[in-house]
Amino acid sequence: MLRIAVVLRPSIMRRFGGCMLICRRQLQSSAGQLTAKLRHCHKASDVIGLVNTALGSERMDGVLWAAAVQRLSLLEMRGKPSRESWALLLGMADSSLQDLGYRELAVVAVAISKLKKDPGGRKHFLNAVFRNALLLNARDQSMSVRHLANLAWSAAAAKVQARRLFEVAAAAQSQEQSRCLNPRDVSQLLWAFARSSHFQLGVEVLENLASCHASLHMLPTFGDHDIAATVWAGATLATHLMPREKGRLFLKQIAAHAAERSSEFSPQGFSMLFWGTATLASKGLDMPNTALTAACAPHVVSVARRLTTQGAANILWSLSTLAKIDPDVAAKIVEEIRDVGSVSSSSTNDGQGRQENPGIIEALLEEIVRKLSSCNGQDIANSLWAVANIGYLGPSAVSLFNRIAEDPDAIPVHLFSAQECANSLWAIARSRWSGDPQKFVRRVCARIESFARLDEQSLSITVWALAVLGHRHSALPLLGNSGLNLKNLNSFPNASLCLLIWTCGMLGIRESPFPALVVALRCRARELTPSQLSVVARTLAGLWPRFADLKIKTECCFTTPCLLFQGLRPRAGSAGRSLEQGHAAPSAEPR
Repeated sequence: MLRIAVVLRPSIMRRFGGCMLICRRQLQSSAGQLTAKLRHCHKASDVIGLVNTALGSERMDGVLWAAAVQRLSLLEMRGKPSRESWALLLGMADSSLQDLGYRELAVVAVAISKLKKDPGGRKHFLNAVFRNALLLNARDQSMSVRHLANLAWSAAAAKVQARRLFEVAAAAQSQEQSRCLNPRDVSQLLWAFARSSHFQLGVEVLENLASCHASLHMLPTFGDHDIAATVWAGATLATHLMPREKGRLFLKQIAAHAAERSSEFSPQGFSMLFWGTATLASKGLDMPNTALTAACAPHVVSVARRLTTQGAANILWSLSTLAKIDPDVAAKIVEEIRDVGSVSSSSTNDGQGRQENPGIIEALLEEIVRKLSSCNGQDIANSLWAVANIGYLGPSAVSLFNRIAEDPDAIPVHLFSAQECANSLWAIARSRWSGDPQKFVRRVCARIESFARLDEQSLSITVWALAVLGHRHSALPLLGNSGLNLKNLNSFPNASLCLLIWTCGMLGIRESPFPALVVALRCRARELTPSQLSVVARTLAGLWPRFADLKIKTECCFTTPCLLFQGLRPRAGSAGRSLEQGHAAPSAEPR
């Protein structure tokens, strides 16, 4: 009997193993059929019904669960949310995640991060996904850069730090692996590092990617969204840490390529592209400002009606910023300002009183005015700042100022940030608009009183604007109650200090904080520009008559800044409006 058992054992095991393999294949085939049926589910209840069917028949596996999560995310993006469905699927995460590979983990992460509303525990769930992916990668080191890009994008979109994930993604950016990426992978990876605030790692990734993709034969493979997202990401990184030579060249080349393909961009793409280009140019990078503006302007006008208020405001801010940097861009805008108001002689039912060929500034402002009720504080502040910065006062600009002045309750002043309050007041004070802004200014002042403190730039711009607008009673408390002693003033930039001392001169303030401002500026005298020296000297001359005898020395000896505090006396009161230009900082984040 023992001999028979020994002989039969291998045969029995082979038969048993074969049966198990057949059963497993049948289960996989059956689960695969259920997975295929998901594409025909058009309601959350259909998805959950199919999942319950799989659970009841023991055909549920990780792939089917991941596909169900992806389908439910798509349905929610179409406006069909279901918290009960998410509770069921996310409750199965602990058991299902163990069965997933890199591709399914990336699919699930992207699906969850795209949800507009947190279904409950999203960050905890994503951290579990990232943890499983990193554990798999630690075993076999086989996770592709593409899957890393998708996981990093998900972390950035959901605002999950995931430091270790980004470190692994950055380390995987060797030239050999980077060559396997397509343009969408490149743009997603850069966007993720920029959005997630991993700036040091992001600049390293930009340099590595630039080495592989900054070539004439690679750039045409970038789509319009890839180009816009890449420029946006590069600009966001540059606001914190400047790219090196290869990264700068790559950003310049891809922006120049965008000018050649300007007809392909979506409204959101134009917003990201202009914001990124203007931000990079303001940081000193050599960008194709004129070519991009000339190529894209007609297309922006044609899609202006489809722009969101944020998109329109961001393009306005960008054009205004570029006009101050590039004389050629400024010339184009000045030409538009000169030609504004030329109304078509022939009127139509839908075009009476409008320009026959409105320029880009007018077209964008027209959209802001038309959608003013849906604008947030940043949209309004950036639009006003841009108009005042370039001195534009066309029909839509006048309409914007009038609407804000006549009905300030129509805009969310109570939600303005300190920066938005400051830039709005600066624009009103700086513009050539001749209306009465008092109702709007009072609303903004009431909002400012609700802040515990203002940052350095917002404080200096706000008190300057209030002084110019004649609101002495609002400016004085801000100057007196902001704790502007010598220690606190050390953190102020030079421009803000000069603006504050000019405001003291305009309001005739010789007490605090004026003495502390004088001492702080004296310590930085050699750092001041000639225009800043002039403004400070005029203020001192107005408040301290003993400086009168040395007025000429101030204007002739800017190369010796220390003379400023030995006795300078130009006239008080002028040159203040051009001293500071606000600090609008819009966001143009891709969906």
